[in-house]
Formats: sequence, C-alpha cells, structure tokens
Amino acid sequence: GIRKLKIANLPDLLSNFGNLIPHVDELYAINGLSDRARVENRVVLSAPDRPDHIQFHLHGSFLGSSLYNVGGPDRPRPLVPTLGWGDLKAEFAPTALIMDIEGGELQLLEHADLSGLRVVIMELHPRHYGQAGVDQCIKALAAQGLVQRYKRSDVRAFVTE
Repeated sequence: GIRKLKIANLPDLLSNFGNLIPHVDELYAINGLSDRARVENRVVLSAPDRPDHIQFHLHGSFLGSSLYNVGGPDRPRPLVPTLGWGDLKAEFAPTALIMDIEGGELQLLEHADLSGLRVVIMELHPRHYGQAGVDQCIKALAAQGLVQRYKRSDVRAFVTE
C-alpha cells in the first residue's frame, strides 16, 4: 500500500514549491515509483517565445496558486523556470493530458501541438480569463480534432473522433 511521509514544516515548504521536490522524491522511492514518476518545479508553456522563467503567484491555499495575480500582496511570487510543451511532448509522447492549472490552461493551449493526444480532461477557470478565454480553450481543442464529450461545472473532457 501507499505509505505516508511526514513533512515537518509544510507552510515553509509551500512558500517555495521547489523545496517539496526532495520530499516527493523520497515518497516515490518509499513506494517504488522512482523509475516511472518524477516531479519538477517548472511551468509548461507552448508559446514559441516563452520566457526562461515566469512569475508564479502563491495563494494562501496551495491549490489556489496560479500564474494569475492571486493571494494577498504579502504572498511570495517566485520566478519559476519554464518548460516548452514541445520538449515535454517529445520526451513523453503523451496520449492523455489532465490539467487543473488555475488559469494556465489558456496559455498552454494557445500554441500547443496536441497531435497524439486522445483525451484532454481539464478544469477551466473563467474567473481568470472570462468566458472569452473559455471559448478560446474549447476552440483550440476543436481545431485539433478534440471534441467535448463531458461537462460538469467547469470540468470538461475532450476526445478525438
């Protein structure tokens, strides 16, 4: 079964996500996952002119952190290295993409080559980019042959025909 790893000072670790990586690596090792899973502290972008680093806004809640300005003015906003979608795709050749990236899905889908994907499951975040951004996400997926087959609130599933 899955074993738990105790992390003593979680709030301090969350102020810089990169500090979590050694703990995740240890958890993967304990559970025999090191040869098939890894975590990296990078933001995946698809724009051809993507920056080497991007500001990441840390929210009071780990799950609410975003590329968009969230959290109070005293919250950390570290620069995080980026990774090109094309590079990630070339390394892994994914057939499925699951994302809940607090508004980052619009930036990712804008220029992403989605060929090879059979399914995309995502949560949309209209509070960050409005209905126009939701429509852009759906249009970007449809343009590459992915058709919406499921909708529940802001969670959508798209499949190839």
